[in-house]
Amino acid sequence: MSIAILCLLTFAEPVTADKPRVVLNPGGHSAMVTGVEFLNSSQFATIGQDGAVHIWDPRYEWPINTYRMPRGQGRSDGRLFALAVDRKNGRLAVGGTGYVVNGRNVAPIYLIDWVRGRFEGTLNTESDADPYVVSLAFSPDGRYLAAGGQDKTVIYNMATNKVIENGIIGHRGLAMEALTFSAGGTRLACGAGSVVSIRTIEKESLKLIKRYEFKETIGALAWLPGTLRLAVGGKKGTIERWDTSMNTFDKPIKLPNSSISSMVISQDSKTLWGCGRGSKTSVDKLPFVTSLIDLKTWYIEVEKQNSDPHYLNLSPDGTTLAITCGSDFRVAIQSVNGTKDTRLRYFGDNSDRQSNIAWNTKEPLLGWGRVRAGEQAYAYADAELSFTNETGDNYEVNDKGLTFGPGQLEAKFNGQSLRVPSYLDKIRAGCVIRDDKSTSVALTASDCIRLFDGSMGNPVRDLEGGDSAFLNVASSPRGKYVAAIAEDGVVRIWPIDGPNAETYGGIGIITQYVDRKLTITSIVDGSPSEGKLLRGDVLVSATTNKKRTDFQGLNLSEAVKAIRGDIDSIVTLKVARPGEKGIREVTLKRQKVPGAIPVARPLLSIYAKRGEWIAWTEEGYYACSSEGERMIEWQVEKRFDELPVVYRADQFRSAFYRPDIIRLLLKEGSVTAALKAANKKSGQLGSDVMDLSSSQPPEINLQIESQGKRVIATATVTSRSSSPTGEVRLLQDGLAISEPAKKEADGGSTKYVWELNPTNGTHRYMAITTGVSSAKSGKPIVIDIGGKAPKPKLHIGIIWIGDTANKGFNPIHAPKEMADKLSEKLKDRCTSFYEVQKPRIVTNEETTRENIISLIDKIRKDSMPDDVTYIHFVGHTEAEGDSAYLVPYDAVPRKLVTTGISHVEFLRLVGQIKGKRVLIMDTCHAGRIPSGITLEELTKRLHQPGSGLITLYSCRADERSWADQKKLRGGTTIDGPLFTYYLLKGIDGEARIDPVEKAVTINELIAYAREKVRFVSEFEYLQKQTPGYEGKDLLDLKLIPGKSGK
Repeated sequence: MSIAILCLLTFAEPVTADKPRVVLNPGGHSAMVTGVEFLNSSQFATIGQDGAVHIWDPRYEWPINTYRMPRGQGRSDGRLFALAVDRKNGRLAVGGTGYVVNGRNVAPIYLIDWVRGRFEGTLNTESDADPYVVSLAFSPDGRYLAAGGQDKTVIYNMATNKVIENGIIGHRGLAMEALTFSAGGTRLACGAGSVVSIRTIEKESLKLIKRYEFKETIGALAWLPGTLRLAVGGKKGTIERWDTSMNTFDKPIKLPNSSISSMVISQDSKTLWGCGRGSKTSVDKLPFVTSLIDLKTWYIEVEKQNSDPHYLNLSPDGTTLAITCGSDFRVAIQSVNGTKDTRLRYFGDNSDRQSNIAWNTKEPLLGWGRVRAGEQAYAYADAELSFTNETGDNYEVNDKGLTFGPGQLEAKFNGQSLRVPSYLDKIRAGCVIRDDKSTSVALTASDCIRLFDGSMGNPVRDLEGGDSAFLNVASSPRGKYVAAIAEDGVVRIWPIDGPNAETYGGIGIITQYVDRKLTITSIVDGSPSEGKLLRGDVLVSATTNKKRTDFQGLNLSEAVKAIRGDIDSIVTLKVARPGEKGIREVTLKRQKVPGAIPVARPLLSIYAKRGEWIAWTEEGYYACSSEGERMIEWQVEKRFDELPVVYRADQFRSAFYRPDIIRLLLKEGSVTAALKAANKKSGQLGSDVMDLSSSQPPEINLQIESQGKRVIATATVTSRSSSPTGEVRLLQDGLAISEPAKKEADGGSTKYVWELNPTNGTHRYMAITTGVSSAKSGKPIVIDIGGKAPKPKLHIGIIWIGDTANKGFNPIHAPKEMADKLSEKLKDRCTSFYEVQKPRIVTNEETTRENIISLIDKIRKDSMPDDVTYIHFVGHTEAEGDSAYLVPYDAVPRKLVTTGISHVEFLRLVGQIKGKRVLIMDTCHAGRIPSGITLEELTKRLHQPGSGLITLYSCRADERSWADQKKLRGGTTIDGPLFTYYLLKGIDGEARIDPVEKAVTINELIAYAREKVRFVSEFEYLQKQTPGYEGKDLLDLKLIPGKSGK
């Protein structure tokens, strides 16, 4: 394995096609967690097989930053297995499986400045073997980086940008699975196979000073702090303590049936923590703690004993231990500084992942759930996710003539042998598919489902999607679809109909580009090429029917097409043989060859977690719950030496959010047919299917120039695709401001210039676009104009309808005292930020239709562009006809058209208020405000970026919003609307993450209330209530100041 700085190389080949691919964003990893390192005393980084690097802060539920690496085209490309941290210089290094790029094996090491939040570049490793960065280690001062590969280890000087060692010998070419520098950085311990070597760096060269061969394969190494003693963990459970200066050994520690993969040691050298993959009992899989004084060992009880906790790390101050729960896709931290609270705190919880899948008898209805039957599971039907108890378990199959056991490559069906290729691992599940015409069999192995012809036993198609292994597969009752659930928790659905494997004319060779030359790597026995071509021959060109194709610079797929052709056709190859001069011609007659098995992508994919869900197509059309958009992202990568561009799903919302298409997809059988039917039903024109590849958001670069009290903002917009950019807006403190003063073309880009005269104080600027796909200019740019900033006015409007005059509507338990308390809290807590205006409150008998409209109209007249308005509604929502209505005190049943206030009208009234607006809707079916079909266009317009409107709602459209007097199990009594109760608690300071300084933002307020309401409703009321929000401009709006008034 050789190494070089990538910027010195003269090429830049693509690692994959410029086509967006879905990556899950479940609030953590979507595949096995393979490493963890503390960055400082509290924050830590994790890596996973999903190619993601997450930066965590224990104060937050979600990662505070995420970096995604290129994933490549191969099945195992781009998986991360090595992580090292340079705390002194704020740098991370990550690596793992590499890529094949134009015949060359490359395994980049990616460098990240985690302090500044930016990507620094790559170190490029090349190898004749399959590239794989197994281990990484920084010296304590950050000067050296050791990179362990499958065949060699490289030492790199980060200060001089030079390689000081290109391949540590003496380890028999084995993978270097363990690397660690001593505390002083003077010694490097290397472990590969059963050999540990100790080396020093002297005058920029590596010198071997010790070498020892142990009885077990090395799994982990750890220096005892401040000493030259090394703990060596073996893959059979033995820990040796080697004094490398004296070459003596302490009494070994033996952990039966364990395989040690990670160890850390306390600063006082008294305690060792370790973990590994056990093989016989559940205890073997638990992290362990060993006293290095009396050699006693005990175990740390993780939540799930099958979660493979095999990596751990200790914070620099020695107070906190981090443990990866690998196959559970999580990481846990534990206090180890002698405090009584030793509970594990989990991050990246993916506990909703399911393993069972089954179709109901009424197609299309699909359910999936946990292993134990009878537990609640998600279901897809008519594009709505509901709940069902339909579950199934196909792990052991002996049904309908199909038999196989776990861990086999072959299944039996009606006397036929159905075999999956060895590279697909082993069969996990299978099902029989019967329709009116034929019988098929689907077998899952690894990340592929192979479809077989049931009558002949021939493979006809591979069903692929995603990078995770499939756990279970099920056929729809009429045999029209196959659905499978994978380890990442995604359910994918394919139609049975599709292209089948065909035969073609070939000459029996396998080729690959090596050093940019198309080289024969294998020749099939008995083929036309046997005896005429040799392994290693370089193909220069191929000619068929006088049409010549030169292979220089051609991609591999095009080269393969040129070599193949019709059966019995003639192809003439020009061939160069290494070691011989000249080019010779070889003419061959193509023979019948079984064709490659066609690959089908999913028609529909569905991901659900914690009550939220999103369903999408390969083209990019999607439907989702209120917060489902945040659970997937689209990743576009072009080169292996650059981080990919990552887009949020909501950036494509204007064109690709099509629940009407998703609703019709299984009925119509294709995206094209569903689009045509949906457009016909809604009266929309056009039937062309859009694709994300041609709809990528533009790139925006914003520059802000401050000239005293004047600000010049320049946004440079560069298109990445053929879709129109749309409107370009400048946001000042979250609000869109005036049209640009100038617009001019600049090469392939367009410049927009604004000339502004903002008020005194600090302002935040961001540029956005609103085309087919939206984009923003990155983190807001903060400019301080100087002078004392004027306090914005805060308008408060509270509409509180506990009862109505007409008894046709059920009363709500909403005591007026809670409304008064809300008003007083807002006045009391917001005075540091705002000039609080006298609250306008209408309650019970005062909440007539006329008074409600009048209250909002008065705020509209008083509001100014720099003001903030807080409107809180508590009351009934009722449906009548196709619309939903708020129910005033004087409303009349079945006459809400004239006596109620429609959601459309209410939103329009609020939308006319100037400045920033926070709307709270605590009412049953409150989610209809952002998700009702009749409100779709209005909602998009009112909540579009820069609108300055955010709506917090107490529940979804199909849920109740609880409001009564109830004593909870812990002794707390809730007296009134549940959602408002916890908003009040949040406003009172409980939503604040930092108890000393940090103000309560809208984002923290909704996160706090959502968590509390979800938990209490599910476990106390036994019926879920799920708060949410629409609009993102004001998530960072500081509503309540911190204790210092900031």
